[in-house]
Amino acid sequence: MGQFIKTNDSSSVDSKTILATLNLQHNCFDDNCSIKKTKDTKVERQGVITQTEEVHHTDKKNFILNSASFHAPDYHREMAELVVPTIQPNEMVQAIDEGYKKWIHSASQIPIIPTFVPPPDHKNEENLELEDTSSASDDSSSTDSELLDV
Repeated sequence: MGQFIKTNDSSSVDSKTILATLNLQHNCFDDNCSIKKTKDTKVERQGVITQTEEVHHTDKKNFILNSASFHAPDYHREMAELVVPTIQPNEMVQAIDEGYKKWIHSASQIPIIPTFVPPPDHKNEENLELEDTSSASDDSSSTDSELLDV
């Protein structure tokens, strides 16, 4: 991991000579930075200020190259002094073949669980009733309710 120390030195460069921008982050792990509730934060729509957590850096000179930020991978590897071997075409074919065999093997190990759909519960269907509200008269030939035919 590339580590960088911040100094008080400064220099001016022509913007045309800048090849890439890389992201450095404070090295909180090695510097044992703490997290404390010291940041004033306004709670939306309540007008209340509450204390939220923020990082307190113990040393602001120790930085590391952010390896999760790959905006310019070639310059990133150069700055971090990483040696990445060139992969030959036959090595790539071999890697794909090995990966495929592992994938097929793992797929055959997965148990197939049958999907079970329970049959409808006929007891509950028989108890469903629908009121007939189409006629307001007390005609003796009309029924007050009908069973649903599902």
